Amino acid sequence: MAMKQPLLVKAGETRGAAPLGIFGNKMTIKLSAADTDGHYAIIEDHTPPSGGPPLHRHNCEDESFYVLEGQYVFEVDGHKIYAGPGSSVFAPQGSAHRFQNLGTTAGRLLVVVQPAGLDEFFVDIDRARQGARTRTRRRAPDLHQART
Repeated sequence: MAMKQPLLVKAGETRGAAPLGIFGNKMTIKLSAADTDGHYAIIEDHTPPSGGPPLHRHNCEDESFYVLEGQYVFEVDGHKIYAGPGSSVFAPQGSAHRFQNLGTTAGRLLVVVQPAGLDEFFVDIDRARQGARTRTRRRAPDLHQART
């Protein structure tokens, strides 16, 4: 295995081609699966007011959240956790969880997933979203005419 080299990702930079748009949140990948041999990924999440993902679970990854800016409410397996700047929240593998920005301005989270892979999933979702937005929609054929 090749020895890893030091890496700097500055404020506002991402390891991907551009920030990702996931569930209305802007996400920047700070360290990717490729950077850490799949051990973990670090993602910066910009959450709009009242924004956040729906209730979900990861069967393979632990997910940790560190609040950089804003006031959030997290739900982890039915437990509500209120967290502000400097707070950490842990959602273990398999737990049903979600979060919401309670503020009137955008909030920021640093998200660590272990093992990595969720970063690649988010890239795939963003690509699919971009493709859906740029494709021209074709009208579905009229079912009556299709039969004749």
